[in-house]
Amino acid sequence: MDKRTIKQIKLESIGTLVAGITHEINTPLTYMKNNLELLELDLLDSFRSNEGIQESIENLKDGINRISNIVEATNEIVKTGSNNKIEYNIYKTIIHSIRIIHNHTKFQMPIYINDELYTPDFKANRRSFKANIIKEELEQVWIILLNNAYDEFLKSGRDFNERALNIQITQNEEKIIITFKDNANQGIEESILDTIFEPFVSTKDYSGIGLGLNIAKKIIKKHKGKIKAYNENNQAVFEVVFKN
Repeated sequence: MDKRTIKQIKLESIGTLVAGITHEINTPLTYMKNNLELLELDLLDSFRSNEGIQESIENLKDGINRISNIVEATNEIVKTGSNNKIEYNIYKTIIHSIRIIHNHTKFQMPIYINDELYTPDFKANRRSFKANIIKEELEQVWIILLNNAYDEFLKSGRDFNERALNIQITQNEEKIIITFKDNANQGIEESILDTIFEPFVSTKDYSGIGLGLNIAKKIIKKHKGKIKAYNENNQAVFEVVFKN
């Protein structure tokens, strides 16, 4: 078997393994959620004036919902895909990708989507920007861009309240434009701006080998789209364009 076939078998095996794990997580999660609802009714009947109990219940519900969202997003990303494009909501792919990385990035970079601050209770279908895509591959692109922004914020000296990763999605009759803009530092280094999508070009201070953006560009090209990087008002911008 050639290397591509072996790689595909490995990916399918990982997908099957993850699907099994998420199923095992979902079973006790559903049990916890149902029992918490019953417990909430009993406790609030007896301790309605106790704000501490109410706050603890809300914290538990929030934790369960976050786990549920991560499991759902993981399932979406590891579903066995194909090279066949389907009409799908690009906004939904971005939400699923954010859910995967949000738990370890939330203390470094607030994420805004079309000027709304992302929170774990965001519904994946709250907006619709549809195009013919391979959803699993496009989610991989968003995760690459999100992780790159996160790495830049790790090096940033900016106060948390001043930080922002702004994701904008716009659509007209001709195209869909998605931009990722971060104010982590002073934008992309001019010395690598022209070569940033080439293999082995990296700004990371640790372990980065500079393949992520090259992979992202290949996926976007496969979708007959374009991706470019530039600086705007001392902010780093990655822009992806798909024709309708």
